[in-house]
Amino acid sequence: MSLKILITGKPGVGKTTCLLNIIEKFGREKCVGFYTEEIRENGERVGFDCTTLDGTRCRMSDIKFDTNSRVGRYGVDIKSFDNVVIPYFEKEMDSNKIFVIDEIGPIELMSNQFFKIVEDIIKGDKTLFGIIFQKEHEKVDLIKKWEISE
Repeated sequence: MSLKILITGKPGVGKTTCLLNIIEKFGREKCVGFYTEEIRENGERVGFDCTTLDGTRCRMSDIKFDTNSRVGRYGVDIKSFDNVVIPYFEKEMDSNKIFVIDEIGPIELMSNQFFKIVEDIIKGDKTLFGIIFQKEHEKVDLIKKWEISE
């Protein structure tokens, strides 16, 4: 039996901290996924890094990125995100590990490959603990309506 838990909430309420506590509770070796961290300069949020549980890290968005792929004021480096996250998830899709995702939101969902992986996890027999974007967003709203496999 698989379990799917998606939480949402406003920025700063402790969603990522909750996810990191789940990882600690079950043990990093029993989980597969990533968490995001705000990048701050002079007290201002300027971007986000993504870190997989095997320790690979990438800058996935930054106000300084000069790209047409944008979410708000952040340029998004979809290629960097895909190069780190997609192979990592693909090699673990046959495992029985707990999938942890921080977060399923507009930046991450710019990757069509990531959208497909999320679909496979949610509609499949995987256990998932994830954070999902709170506000309305076309792809997020679709995910929230998906039927979860039993």
